[in-house]
Amino acid sequence: MNLKLSFSLGIGLVGAVLAGCQSTMVHRTYEGLPRTEFDIHVSCSEPSQNFMGTVTTDGHPVKLSGTGQNTYHFIGHELSCAFKQVDAQGMITLSVEVAGQKIGTVNNTGRFGGVRAEILRTPTESHEVFTTY
Repeated sequence: MNLKLSFSLGIGLVGAVLAGCQSTMVHRTYEGLPRTEFDIHVSCSEPSQNFMGTVTTDGHPVKLSGTGQNTYHFIGHELSCAFKQVDAQGMITLSVEVAGQKIGTVNNTGRFGGVRAEILRTPTESHEVFTTY
């Protein structure tokens, strides 16, 4: 086998393997299930500190930004949110409440630190993950 043919077959094999390894998000259907009201609290250690982030509920992303602290209200079954400090110094904190009960909180003091939460609420499933990045 000549070198060109061997190289072409190798590239083709790598492409096929990589195409088969693509990850896909699980799409859940929530039709007819009650939605949950989420209160997302973002606060920074300094009132002048800027932050930005994205909140995604049931697959619909919303980009947000603010200064100091803010509370955002969302309704859905599945919530994913991530916020990051725009300024290099300070601390950012993310907490989420459902029906007035805090279900989790996370903070980050790293340079340009970020905080993230994933929450799912249905009658049959419930989980939450809070982490930094």
